[in-house]
Parts: sequence; C-alpha cells; structure tokens
Amino acid sequence: MAVLTNWFVGDENGNIKYVSVVPAKPEEIDARQPHITLAPTSKNLRDGKPGAGVQRLDVRNSEERILVGLKCPILLEPPNDSFLQLSVAYGDGTAATYDAQPSKDKLVVVKEWNEPKFRPTCRYIGLDVRPQSVFSRTSRWVEPDRQTIYRGIFTCTSMGHFRLTRLDESDENTTAALPVRLRNLKMSGSGENFAYGGDEVDLSVWNTERALSGPSVSSSPDTAAGQKRKKSKPTLLYGEIWRAKNVSTVLHNIHRSH
Repeated sequence: MAVLTNWFVGDENGNIKYVSVVPAKPEEIDARQPHITLAPTSKNLRDGKPGAGVQRLDVRNSEERILVGLKCPILLEPPNDSFLQLSVAYGDGTAATYDAQPSKDKLVVVKEWNEPKFRPTCRYIGLDVRPQSVFSRTSRWVEPDRQTIYRGIFTCTSMGHFRLTRLDESDENTTAALPVRLRNLKMSGSGENFAYGGDEVDLSVWNTERALSGPSVSSSPDTAAGQKRKKSKPTLLYGEIWRAKNVSTVLHNIHRSH
C-alpha cells in the first residue's frame, strides 16, 4: 500500500512514535480522485519517562535532511531504514542519536551523552544532525587531509551551551559558550553559519567554525547570566557576523501601520 507521508513524533514524556498516513481507500488513488480518505497509523519506537520530554528532534538520511522538528511530514515513499539517523534532545539534559528502524519497530542507540551544564531552568533550543559539514582545512578539530566534520550533532541550550558531538570512535566534542537566555537556534544549509534569537538579541548570525574555536562569550561581564548585553558596546563578538538592530522598534512601527 502506498504511504503518503511519514512522521516522527516526540512528546513531553519522552515517547517517540512513528506515524504513517496511508489511503483508507486505495481505489480512490487508482481513480485519481481529487479528495482521498486518509487513515493514520502509529507505532511506538521508544518508551520515555516523566521529566525527560522530547525538546528537539532531527532526522536525516544518508545525503540530505528529511525532517526537522517534532512533527513534520517527511517522505512520500516508505523510508529505507538503513538511511535514517534520528537524534533527540531530552528535557533532563540528555541527548542521543539512533539508527531508526521503523519497519522493525525499534531505535538502535548509536550514542548517548549529557550536557554537563544543563540545569532545571535550561532547555534545548537547537539540534542539528550533520553527516558532513564542510569547513576550512585550518579547523583545529579536522584532520589535515580532510575538509569535513563527519557525522556530527550540533546542540544548543537556552543558556548558550553550544556543542558539536562527534559520532566516531574518538568521542571528540567541541563546545562554545554563547550569550545566555536564548530561545531558538538554526543552522544554515551548509552548517557553516547559524543564527539565534533570544532575550538579549533578537537575531544574531554567527560563523560556526569561529564560534567553536573562539573565547567564551557567556562568561564575559556583558553577557553574564541574568544581565543584558550593554547597548553602549555594539561591537560584534568573536565569531559573530551580523546582529539585528532596532528589531522591536521596526516591529512596533509595522504593527502601528496596520
């Protein structure tokens, strides 16, 4: 039977389900009806626990992203299990990446780790799976004869703990301390840059490589926990490419014009 769309879904208890939507009446497709009756089905892939809800989820196949977010349609055909890599960040500060095998109703753990500085008031605000991210040959964590960080998982918390976790045998990871009180972080398509928004700055764009090799930001006087960055110092931080200005004023004026 044809599968119209597939979803991975995570909930507040850490359960992960795989949802498929199939035609309830296959003859409607054969007759090319404009409206098709749908029948969703779901299977549980992981039993969670209270206090460790799914906060971020990302899935990739071997070549490109096929899902971002907790609930999103991803494929028009049944997936090949061998190409699905699912990464999840949980509310207790743990994170994991799995080989997803929906056809066998299971997730096979590839690697699990903790964010050491995670606190009850923290939240994961960014997670991105990178089978291959291309940076310069001068990167201190890249082998001299390679241009890629292979099979890496980027995570970031609301307190600015930005981490690249390697999935190879070396167990190498690289961290950066960004400004605190962040609300959302997204990587660019290539992984070369990322952007975040939060209470201190509405929107800021950074170079990933410089952020991971630069000095600590959140420990500086201007960005300590509970403090806002001083407006009298508009200089960009190390690794920061661009920072939005007067966003609240612009939005206010747009609202008034409507």
